[in-house]
Parts: sequence; structure tokens; C-alpha cells
Amino acid sequence: MESADLPRDRHIVVGVSHPSGNPARHRTFEVRALHSQAAGGWVLQVAEQNANEQRQAWELSPADQETARVFPTPAAALGDAVTAIIAMVDLDVPDPETG
Repeated sequence: MESADLPRDRHIVVGVSHPSGNPARHRTFEVRALHSQAAGGWVLQVAEQNANEQRQAWELSPADQETARVFPTPAAALGDAVTAIIAMVDLDVPDPETG
């Protein structure tokens, strides 16, 4: 396959409001789906942005432990990442008794 025929990477920026409603705790992530011929489909990379909108290191999706999962389409990959990111942020709610 020539480089012009290869699927192009897709990316989105996702802003997730914190469940507490505190705007200082809202988080922003950049998510990209990369086509991997070796993997036979689309794999994910996720990076959180800091308060200065600087992207941190690329990592696997929060749903992946040690190995990237492979998806049939970029939409499936990006949708899965958004679901995992929201679930991760939802877990960041402090216990009202412990603060």
C-alpha cells in the first residue's frame, strides 16, 4: 500500500466535566485512533492536557491494561476511549466522609 492509500489517523479532543460540578476539576484529553497494519485495525492513544493545554505523554486507553485493543473502525476506537475516560473521571469523586 502506498502512503496515500493508508488510512489517516483520526483524533478528537474531549472535555469531561467533573461529577462534583467544580470547574477546576474538569479534565481535557486528546484521543487518537491510529491504523496499525501489524495489529490489523485501529488502536488508541490517549493523552491528558494540563491546565496550560499542554498534552502529557501518550498512553493506552484507560480501559486497556498492558496491551492495546484493536478496533475495526476509528469511530469504534474513539467511542470506546470516550466511554473509558468518562468512567475514569466519574471514579474521581471524593468520599464525602473523608473529603
